Amino acid sequence: MVRATCGVATGGGADASRLHLSVLAPTGAPVIKLRVDKVEFWTLENITVLQSPDGSQVGAFFPHVNAAMGQLKKFLPHSNAANYIELLQVYVVGALDEAVLGKRDIRFKLYGESVSTRHSPELLTAPVRCLEAEPLEGGGRWLPVAVLRPFAPAHLPDGECISRMKELMRQDKHIPFVRPQFRCAPAGVAPTPVTGAKRPLPAGFEGFQTVAELMASEASGGAIASAAAGTWSAHSHHSTMPCPSSEAATEALAAPSDPRSACRTAEGGAKPKGRKRDKYFDKKGNVVVARQQGDMLLAYWPTCLVIVGKQHGAPKGGSNSPRYVLTEGMLPSASPGLWHITEVAPLPEVLSTVWRAYSDGRFTHDGGKQRMLEAMVWAVQKQNAASPKASHAVEQTWDWLVPEAAGRWKELLAAASGAPAATSHS
Repeated sequence: MVRATCGVATGGGADASRLHLSVLAPTGAPVIKLRVDKVEFWTLENITVLQSPDGSQVGAFFPHVNAAMGQLKKFLPHSNAANYIELLQVYVVGALDEAVLGKRDIRFKLYGESVSTRHSPELLTAPVRCLEAEPLEGGGRWLPVAVLRPFAPAHLPDGECISRMKELMRQDKHIPFVRPQFRCAPAGVAPTPVTGAKRPLPAGFEGFQTVAELMASEASGGAIASAAAGTWSAHSHHSTMPCPSSEAATEALAAPSDPRSACRTAEGGAKPKGRKRDKYFDKKGNVVVARQQGDMLLAYWPTCLVIVGKQHGAPKGGSNSPRYVLTEGMLPSASPGLWHITEVAPLPEVLSTVWRAYSDGRFTHDGGKQRMLEAMVWAVQKQNAASPKASHAVEQTWDWLVPEAAGRWKELLAAASGAPAATSHS
């Protein structure tokens, strides 16, 4: 909705092509700051974290704003993906027509509910300046980045911007993409937990740290559980989007039509055969892939990570395991990412399905063909370099990881051309 005098302008002589987003404390001071390097129409991609309350994730890179905020959601007053775009603020200097500012909704389905965010297409070419921070002299105001969309690309004239915006809206490109399995309501609002020592916690019980606490709640007639559900309701009264159960999310992700189901099932819904799951895949140097669940539901796939360390912490995700891994991704970060062992899958479990998705052209909504290609090449090179006694070439590692594409490593490497490289044993 905005056109700055020099692209998307920022304060302090910063790069004029970058947009700075902030989450504000009740005092008005920014507690989270993000830099967006790709700002076109409704697109907010290539995110770098500049500030967080405890310094975590500072310097980390994320492909889009939802992925970044998913990692920072613990600092928010509530955790709801539909509200990220409404929580992030931009300091704007310039006059805007209040009659149309944020008056139009973008509606879409998420977990069976109608969710909406705001935008202002009538103000596409309004001349304003978007600053990195509020200047001492003031002169502007903080606005949700949602209502400032769509952003006019700096290199296009007004007429071309308007024509391009109308074409994108005719194609529904302004509507957030939601995978079909996440549009429907989850089966069962509060599934009954199964018996056993290791069981996933249903929606509403996230506050319990141990199964013993959950069982104690059930024994007392569910009073504690009711209190937990009331707490969730109090924190989510402002949104119509429900919190899906972990079982529902896992079931949706494991659908055979979803190429990301490699972490859980083989094609046709059958359990993978011929390779026993490695319970000790969390060794330093191994490559893992983030499971598409929780904060990673909307992230590009695959998110490949190399393990750089391990540590223990509180059990998570219905598991009794205290194991966590420290990881680094394809792009360097100031601090390693921390993942519970249940949040990542070994590369051998996933790579064959990544290859099938790539070969079948199913990469449009995962960052494009080149991104998926580079992710595969980087992951295989890193995994090959991880073996201390490896005497085989990287081609043999590829053939072992993806038997159905044996002999095609050189073809893949040539296609990647500019893919990130890692030292391999040849």
